Amino acid sequence: TGTGGYRVGFSELMRWAIFPAVTVLLVACVVTLLRHRRQISRFDPRVWGFGISAALTVVGFILGAMIRGSNTMVPAHYHAAIGGVTAAFMTISYVWMPAMGLSLSGGRRGQAAVRWQPVLFGAGQLVFAVGFGWAGAHGMARKAYGAEQAQRGLEETLGLVVMGGGGLVAAAGGMLFLGIVGAAWWRRLRVSWRPEIRGASGGPNGRGKAKWGHTPAPETDGQ
Repeated sequence: TGTGGYRVGFSELMRWAIFPAVTVLLVACVVTLLRHRRQISRFDPRVWGFGISAALTVVGFILGAMIRGSNTMVPAHYHAAIGGVTAAFMTISYVWMPAMGLSLSGGRRGQAAVRWQPVLFGAGQLVFAVGFGWAGAHGMARKAYGAEQAQRGLEETLGLVVMGGGGLVAAAGGMLFLGIVGAAWWRRLRVSWRPEIRGASGGPNGRGKAKWGHTPAPETDGQ
């Protein structure tokens, strides 16, 4: 495994084998969405999340094909690719949360937050990657330190400024995701923290102690 041929072979496998397989999967997903477009609302958060994830993945492919050396085009490529995966996991979390007993906040504001959160994160990540790629296309070296890091042209500096702005937007999208999930967990804990009436053992007036993790059984209609 320490030979040059081994390393080059796996690098070429990564270079030429990943994007065809992922492209086939993306095309299959798009075809499925088009076939069921009448049953799926365009405001469905899953559709928005898939769209931004697919867009970041494709941009990652393009930036990867533009790599011509050890410059910031390399991190631009993998930040776009990783951002696509992260956006997909954020979106699927909203699908899994009800199965875990976590309810998303209702109302228009709550639904809008769930719908726009992957878009906010993905748009920021996209701008971040494009800024990094722009700097790399104009010779910005990666992993540069000291005096080498200070030697930048206008194009490189502009790319880094764009990258920084995109990073702030992506961070805001990530914080919004944490806020949505954290609020759902808090609502679950509030429901679980219920006082039980324990009769005489609960002291005067029948007041018992709060039992952590107790969730009352749902009421039935006798059927």
